[in-house]
Amino acid sequence: MTEEWEANYVDYKELKKLLMELCDDKNNKQTTPVHRTDRNSTFLRSLWKQFQKIDKFITDNERDIAGKVKHLEKTQDATGIVATMKDLERLLSFVELNQEGIRKILKKYDKKATSTIGYEYYCNMVRPHFQSKLAILTHYNKCLLKTYSSQFGDPSDITVSGDQSESVFSLAFDQ
Repeated sequence: MTEEWEANYVDYKELKKLLMELCDDKNNKQTTPVHRTDRNSTFLRSLWKQFQKIDKFITDNERDIAGKVKHLEKTQDATGIVATMKDLERLLSFVELNQEGIRKILKKYDKKATSTIGYEYYCNMVRPHFQSKLAILTHYNKCLLKTYSSQFGDPSDITVSGDQSESVFSLAFDQ
């Protein structure tokens, strides 16, 4: 988890707290269909706000990276390419971590609320969206790797002790 991005991650603790309040049988003695609908809409509305916050952050960073990739394809800036690949690696990790956090809170919701709404919401909205973001970011990563390779040779030949360049390029080779 990147500390400087902390405010942009899914607030799992807050969603879990809300979930516990909504599903606490002691406080909610009524479990009528109307109550369940209110509980579902309250929880999903809070989750949607979290999702929008995350998506805005990803989209803003994606736009920034797209500009860098376009610029770097026209220049011979190995340092810029490596730095942008590191940024991409951090953003990919951010997307994956948030996707997993949302999956887990929705799974917990389904268990507590004895429903399948969370699973359906995840499968139909959350997962496809995050997977498309991951595909776009992976595409940018491949573009940078191709640019680096065409300008400076095979990046697997880089051996820099104490530097994390190797892990950046291993990300590209894993794809």
